[in-house]
Amino acid sequence: IRSTKWAYLPFAVAAAFAVTWLMAYRWSAILNAGGHKVSLRRLFGYYLIGAFFTNFVPGGSASGDVARLIYVDREIRDKAFVLSTLIYERLIGAFTLLLIGLIATLSSRAFDQYAGTDYVSSRLALGLRALGRHFRVERAGAAAARTLEAISALRRHRGMLARTILISVAVMIVWSLGCYAVVRALD
Repeated sequence: IRSTKWAYLPFAVAAAFAVTWLMAYRWSAILNAGGHKVSLRRLFGYYLIGAFFTNFVPGGSASGDVARLIYVDREIRDKAFVLSTLIYERLIGAFTLLLIGLIATLSSRAFDQYAGTDYVSSRLALGLRALGRHFRVERAGAAAARTLEAISALRRHRGMLARTILISVAVMIVWSLGCYAVVRALD
């Protein structure tokens, strides 16, 4: 503790808030693509609430995502869509980690093989509904099918895809700078 360089810590805290704001901004872009306007200030607050749940409630990041789902669904009233945005956020975060591979794939002809994914997702949705009827959990099957269909619909927004990837890169950069500040502070 004596060797801690306290001057770096405010930068680390600012970086943590900047990362949270950027993630709320990314979520706003995803919600807007679905035609839902939720204020960025409210989304930032929901992200902070989610961070609390992630850090202090068993379940890790899943509990934070559930909290965000509940709060945004109170405004939007479409659980399947909100869930699809949370899943999309996780997917876009994974894509960001693999950004070089994604760019290489998008710039090649290999991406054309995914042109029929609407057909695949609609068939999977039908299968989920049928499984729900078979196991007498129709609501769960229908909810899973609607979520899959909503994720499939989100991929059509190429501008949103590019925007959320760029925001995710900014999140990673700011996050790294915050971690660097903590390392420097701890010498």
